Amino acid sequence: MWRLLFEQLHQARNAEKAMTALARFRQAQLEEGKVRERRPFLASECSELPKAEKWRRQIISEISKKVAQIQNAGLGEFRIRDLNDEINKLLREKGHWEVRIKELGGPDYARFGPRMLDHEGKEVPGNRGYKYFGAARDLPGVRELFEKEPAPALRRTRAELMKEVDAEYYGYRDEDDGVLLPLEAQHEKQVVVEAVQKWKTEKESRLAGEKLPEEEEEEENIYTIHKDEAGVLFDVDGVLLRGGAVIPAARRAFRKLLDQNNNFLFPVVFVTNAGSCQRHHKAQQLSHLLEVQIAPEQVVLSHSPLQMLKGFHDKCVLVSGQGPVTDIANTLGFQNVVTIEQLRDHHHLLDMVDHNRRPKLPSTHLQTLPKIEAIILFGEPVRWETNLQLLIDVLLTNGSPGYEYDAHLSTQLPVLACNMDLMWMAEAPSPRFGHGMFLLCLESVYRKLTGRELQYQALLGKPSLLTYQYAEHLLRLQNNNHRITTIYAIGDNLMTDIYGANLYNRYLAQQHAAMATSTKFVAQGTVSQVTMAVPEEELVSTAAQCHSLLVCTGVYNPRFPLPTTITETVFDGHRDLVLEPDLVQPSHVVADVEAAVDLLLQEEGYVIPEH
Repeated sequence: MWRLLFEQLHQARNAEKAMTALARFRQAQLEEGKVRERRPFLASECSELPKAEKWRRQIISEISKKVAQIQNAGLGEFRIRDLNDEINKLLREKGHWEVRIKELGGPDYARFGPRMLDHEGKEVPGNRGYKYFGAARDLPGVRELFEKEPAPALRRTRAELMKEVDAEYYGYRDEDDGVLLPLEAQHEKQVVVEAVQKWKTEKESRLAGEKLPEEEEEEENIYTIHKDEAGVLFDVDGVLLRGGAVIPAARRAFRKLLDQNNNFLFPVVFVTNAGSCQRHHKAQQLSHLLEVQIAPEQVVLSHSPLQMLKGFHDKCVLVSGQGPVTDIANTLGFQNVVTIEQLRDHHHLLDMVDHNRRPKLPSTHLQTLPKIEAIILFGEPVRWETNLQLLIDVLLTNGSPGYEYDAHLSTQLPVLACNMDLMWMAEAPSPRFGHGMFLLCLESVYRKLTGRELQYQALLGKPSLLTYQYAEHLLRLQNNNHRITTIYAIGDNLMTDIYGANLYNRYLAQQHAAMATSTKFVAQGTVSQVTMAVPEEELVSTAAQCHSLLVCTGVYNPRFPLPTTITETVFDGHRDLVLEPDLVQPSHVVADVEAAVDLLLQEEGYVIPEH
């Protein structure tokens, strides 16, 4: 009887629990399917292909976050070791899910998916071996694992050394022919006469107080090899640096690219779309951060090719950007330069967005500005609203911003734009707006006010062909004007680095095909009828191919697959670029710049040094 009474009370208590608000809310969520489903512990427990794909993508996302975290050497040894263990565990789990996806009839990712290569240029396995990533490679006890003792040189025995030695080896028979001794005597007399004459000449010069010529001339480097070889183009932001911090793999990569005399094994050029400084300043910054001697002639900024456009050097140009834009323009050859700040000071009624910055009446001593004949856009400005307003004023008044807009202009002022990067990678977790975003705003405002598209006389910086032609020209100069056969372009941005390298590779193939048929081929899309300051024959591309290597330490996120189709809604390249999926497919996808260097060393037949 008591037992029956207890069971009835227990059932009543369960019924009361089921009627609570939390229980009803939980039940409603279960019925609506809003409860977040957890990833099964074993891949074999999943029997649905879409869910298996979902869990694989989730694992790849977690791997990407942890690989980004482990690049920071300041996390401490214990945290770095834990992150490395977690990455290896996730890689093994990712392999299990790929096997399960194949069993359920899905694609074989191990065979068809994008390849991610490690520092040795080999594919990172999902369930074999233990790998070290980022700062984990420099931990105590780990660094020694990658250092191998050099193989001892094989010593030859004395018998082997003396095998080919005889009297003739020591020169005992040289005088037996009766020819050598008379020749030596004759040459000795001649050398003595020349030495005495040289001594007398130098003595007379000293007495007369004349400066003696250098006794020894600089010896020619007999080890210099002039041959057709490879050249390397490095992007900077997202490949070597993240803002002002060096990516750990960058220093290791450059140690492998240097010989015993600290000279580069290949011609190297740094091609960056940055444009707010001079070439020598960027070379000094890279030399300091990478601990490698880099010359200004090895740096190509987004505005560097402007020095070849001598048709604009005598015109009055309005420059927009940040940094020492006047000094940059003068260095490039432009003599008559007007800045946005100067234009704002002369026309005090134009910039009216920020009430606190409205300039006072212009000073009477200000010199009258000449009519603006062209516009140069170096990079994104600090105050976008001011630059947008004044640039539109100049464009719609044909260079005279103090007058009313002319809605019936038949021609547009020439516009030269540098750096088309929509986004770029700094210290922030996600990419930041670049100059391409500012160009997008300027184009939208111009189209809204005029109903016409803004036309560019030249688009410079990656991915323009002129920038890559200029970079190859610098590679050949480093190679003593000898031919560069293969170019390796390493970058982190699909729409600039990879697009530009593949576009240049296509151009090289078309050019060689035209040469084979004795047809003159002209690069399309580089500039529009602009007079060049460099002879055309110096910009002729002689390379046979250009390989694009995509790293995962910058704008490109390995969590998202490479695009197979591109539409206007997702294409983040510049408006004037052609939407072609083939141009954003890299030749190789690697983890970081060190893996890229290992890969190109293997391709060129070099033994990868262990550090």
